[in-house]
Amino acid sequence: MHLVGFDSTEALVRGSEDGRIDGLVVQDPFRMGQLGVTTLISHLEGRAVETRIFRGVTLVTQSDMNDEATRSLPLPARAEGAESSLAGPKSKGRRIAMIPKATGHDYWLAVHAGSDHAERRLER
Repeated sequence: MHLVGFDSTEALVRGSEDGRIDGLVVQDPFRMGQLGVTTLISHLEGRAVETRIFRGVTLVTQSDMNDEATRSLPLPARAEGAESSLAGPKSKGRRIAMIPKATGHDYWLAVHAGSDHAERRLER
């Protein structure tokens, strides 16, 4: 086994595509953001929720990189404007704070994008 360092997520994906990396083990930060918001709202509304939610990880190999759903895991959606502000509008009488470890990292921008998506769905 040989561990290699890459300077960005995009470089990791390119390394997987061109065969320099045999596989990536990735989480789904977008889904994690969605679950965070929807679970908290469920709790606030008195519904029973799990106290620990394990989302697991996915192995992405070179052959998986052409599959759109799998490819989106290492390169998830980013929240628009998340770099400058993580505060959103108060909706339906609730304000939920998401405290990321870093505001400019792709992973946390994807968590924010997922939480924004959940908020929009809940407002309908």
